[in-house]
Amino acid sequence: MSLTSIPGKSRTMTMGSGTTKITERMTWKQLQQCVRDNREDFSKLLAQNFLLLHQQAKEKKDTTSIQTLDVIIAGIAEVSRAIEERKEEGDFLPVFSSAAFSIFSRLAESYNNPAVLKQAGLHYMSEWRLPGAALQHFQRALSLGGTENALRSLIEVAFIAVQRKKSPKRETADTGVTSPLASNPNVTQIIRETDKALITKTRRPSFNASQMARTMKLKPGVALPDVAKEALKAAAKEIINGNVAHAHELLLKAGKYPVKKEILCAMWSNLGRTCYQSNRYVEMEDAYTQAYVNDPTGGDTYFNLALAKSLNQKLTEAEALYQLAAKMDPSNPKVWCNLGVLYFQNDRFAEAEHVFRSAIKYRPDYARAWDNLASALSAQGKTEEAIVACQKAIEIRPGYPEAYFKLSAIYFGKGDPASLTEAASALGYVVNYAPLAASVNAMLSMIHSRMEQIDSAKASLQRAVESDPKCVLLPTVWNELETAIRGT
Repeated sequence: MSLTSIPGKSRTMTMGSGTTKITERMTWKQLQQCVRDNREDFSKLLAQNFLLLHQQAKEKKDTTSIQTLDVIIAGIAEVSRAIEERKEEGDFLPVFSSAAFSIFSRLAESYNNPAVLKQAGLHYMSEWRLPGAALQHFQRALSLGGTENALRSLIEVAFIAVQRKKSPKRETADTGVTSPLASNPNVTQIIRETDKALITKTRRPSFNASQMARTMKLKPGVALPDVAKEALKAAAKEIINGNVAHAHELLLKAGKYPVKKEILCAMWSNLGRTCYQSNRYVEMEDAYTQAYVNDPTGGDTYFNLALAKSLNQKLTEAEALYQLAAKMDPSNPKVWCNLGVLYFQNDRFAEAEHVFRSAIKYRPDYARAWDNLASALSAQGKTEEAIVACQKAIEIRPGYPEAYFKLSAIYFGKGDPASLTEAASALGYVVNYAPLAASVNAMLSMIHSRMEQIDSAKASLQRAVESDPKCVLLPTVWNELETAIRGT
């Protein structure tokens, strides 16, 4: 559809603080000249043409076009308001470049095209820093049949950016919890925010192999009623199939009979592990509590129950259980590491360092302990020691992805050009590691922003969004990118 075929209409348009009387359209050639002349009222002139398109759609009762043009006109109005407001604040002003002109000329010809609406939204987002308008364009593109995979991630990140602009405390969109990363990122916060992929990744329950073997054979040592045998066999099957509630009932039923305690402990532990794998932490705690009842002297029992308590935020109880597990089996580095993670997450960095070193004392080749030690050292400002600890973890376990990411975060925290180069280099080893894809690309975007490599920062940000639109580092990435744009 071409604007040149639209007859002139007279109507009133309100934008920003002014009102414009529309009496005639402008050709795109005339509008292009306005861009070249850098006319301050260009956004109002541009809106005039889209308002005339809107009027034509109303005359045809074309509901689809009316709704799309409402989004486009609202976006142009937001540009006009931003120009007026940012002039007063001395802030970054939206500029109608040739690229922007090209986008709007294509919108005028094909405004119901999802691909063109997406391109307009990206321009609002990256070039003009107007995420509200971007969000509306992305959502409209999706409603018109745009590709879900191409638009959903953009909608998510635009929504996060909108929420950040609404809150002076930079609150995150999904939790409402103030993120300390947004205004002043450092390695401790980055590691904590990426906790699930990093420091707690290997905090999984322990299980005794011999107990597993005895459980599967189901030889209780004394004659059992058929009902007890059937309950145990059925529970084992339900655990394998992930039917937690039914398995729980069957094990309680079996426990009423004289089944050997070690078998019940193993069965409950197996159920707890299944709950852990499906993130059902309340049921996990209950299962490991039952395992503890049947074997209150086993180190693994304390360890697993402590893990369940910590995942349910019962930190005082978890700490006490980890300490008991450490007394019962001080040579177990997993106990020390999990206790250290608990200390780290609660800002008890010196204590975390101490117990991570205990893990290393009993097992010097435990890469995870060295990796976690790097976190505790960096949090105390012992940057060079932290780098050495990361390098030690990588030496023990070549290609260790979490250690490489952490090394990058530590170098990023130093901030000087040479360290930023080292930070980018470290990420080169994990850029194709899928579990960390969003965090790695988010970190790359921050590094590029600090280096004032704006295009590269935007490209990395886009990859981060595509990998995980809810990546916890995204609000920080937007902050770094905005700062870089202002400075260039």
